[in-house]
Amino acid sequence: GPWSLSFPAGWGAPAKVEVPAGSWTDNASPDIKYFSGIGTYSRTLKVDAAWLKSGQRLTLDLGQVGDVAEVWLNGQRVGGVWKAPYQLDVTQAAKAGDNQLVVKVGNVWLNRFVGDHQPGATKRAFTNASEGGGFSMLGKGIGKDTPLTPSGLIGPVTLWSADR
Repeated sequence: GPWSLSFPAGWGAPAKVEVPAGSWTDNASPDIKYFSGIGTYSRTLKVDAAWLKSGQRLTLDLGQVGDVAEVWLNGQRVGGVWKAPYQLDVTQAAKAGDNQLVVKVGNVWLNRFVGDHQPGATKRAFTNASEGGGFSMLGKGIGKDTPLTPSGLIGPVTLWSADR
């Protein structure tokens, strides 16, 4: 189902949108497609009381993330992930019924630099490491045609229970 996704003010992205899990780079809006920074996803997650029975643990699997994520369930921080598998044990924070899930995802700056090179774009990122008007990273110039890095909560996101 859809996620509520919010972005920080002042970076050109919308304050809040409803989106499915997926890369920001696949979004039609250039304000989301080229966003770099932290996006905050939230949604209600239903947990069956039977899943919380003794001897079971709940694992939240974020699928694919671009690039790092920090997760809260019911206002309790359950952890951060920066590499596959993007999984966290959420047993201690879960309750039967409705649970509020928040996932903050941060990506690298590459997409913002590429976005800044698009025709008519408002430049939002600045660096002193440029050559010929284009940002240089490890000797490679970044321009309007540089491939974007998948970003955001790409998924699929699943919650599963298993014996400890």
